[in-house]
Amino acid sequence: MRFSVRFPGLLCLLAGIAAGAHYELIGRIAPEAEASVSLHGATMPFESATLSDPLGHFRFRKLAAGTYALAVFEPERGEARQTVEVGPGMADSKGRVTVSLRLESPQFELNDTRKRRATVSARELSIPPAGATGI
Repeated sequence: MRFSVRFPGLLCLLAGIAAGAHYELIGRIAPEAEASVSLHGATMPFESATLSDPLGHFRFRKLAAGTYALAVFEPERGEARQTVEVGPGMADSKGRVTVSLRLESPQFELNDTRKRRATVSARELSIPPAGATGI
């Protein structure tokens, strides 16, 4: 089988278009809720945020292919995270990647819980008086 390229410039153009492709991430939170939705690039410096509508719909545009961490914050419930892949294998013919997030209560981490794990009491931080041993 012999393969010949008659239009090498066309191949270069198509490769350049594919390399610079942008995608759109369209999502929905279930159960329906208004929430703050953040998207963080896992392998590149990228961060964007939006608010979902009352039905839980949100959208991010002009995304490069890659892995992203999607964080959903609901004031009464806390924060939940999910990893999302964006790229040609996940997108439809129009470059849209659709995600549906079914968020259950155990997935949420309340801010108070996170604060308690990262809190140190003043007693633990205090410097003992001279001559005192803590052993």
